[in-house]
Amino acid sequence: IPQGIGGCTGLTNLDLQHNRLTTLPPGIGNLASLMILNLVSNAVSRIPASIGSLESLTELYLKENQLAILPASMNMLVNVQVVNLSSNRLYELPPLIEDLTMLKMLTVSGNSLETLPARIGSFRSLIQLAVSNNQLREVPATMGNLPMIRQLWLDHNALETLPPSIGRCVTLEELNLDHNNLKSLPMSICQLTNLKELWLHDNELQSLPSLIGNLKELRTLTLNFNQLTTLPEGYSGVGGCVRLTELWLKGNPIKRLPPELPNLSTLKVLLLP
Repeated sequence: IPQGIGGCTGLTNLDLQHNRLTTLPPGIGNLASLMILNLVSNAVSRIPASIGSLESLTELYLKENQLAILPASMNMLVNVQVVNLSSNRLYELPPLIEDLTMLKMLTVSGNSLETLPARIGSFRSLIQLAVSNNQLREVPATMGNLPMIRQLWLDHNALETLPPSIGRCVTLEELNLDHNNLKSLPMSICQLTNLKELWLHDNELQSLPSLIGNLKELRTLTLNFNQLTTLPEGYSGVGGCVRLTELWLKGNPIKRLPPELPNLSTLKVLLLP
């Protein structure tokens, strides 16, 4: 990209996806009107600090590059609402990223993240958070401070537990925890009364919370390839999930199904061991 691109001060959308770019000129920070910057599928390994000057930016797409670090100046993108950093080489999120108070969608899947910053709970406007295919071993308790979160994807990590504070994410509609090392779930997960999809297959679950029937809006519950021998019975158990349409149980040593299961009139897909 020519350094002179910074002179195009009226530019609002810069789409450079699917090229062979390795760097960006510092002059890109002069694009005061830029709202959308798309650099998907390049070979960019460094973002200039001047990116923090893009005060009008609302959408930033950096998926499928070679970024290992991000400039601290990203915290100055105070109007950004969508950030996609998936499929890079990130080991951590940049400091002060929680200053992006307008952020609604953050995607960091397909990196090498081992932790999430405790201040992740500062994203008061966040609706969707995708951290799939990383190396997470735990989730910070502050995750429960996300008052607007609807979709949370933590699949394909190394999680062994969830913090009880997850139960405070009462706006959550989709929770994907596939392919982790979970042996149990906190009872507080039963407080997620707006949850419609709960994905738990390929974990090490030995039981489900006894009050899972509180999830009255739940449509999809996937439990394939765990270590379940029973499911919670009664209408506080699985029988209470009155809107359930899919129940996946394949690959579990289940010896007994809840007697209430035939009463789930909305059930369309049932995968048995």
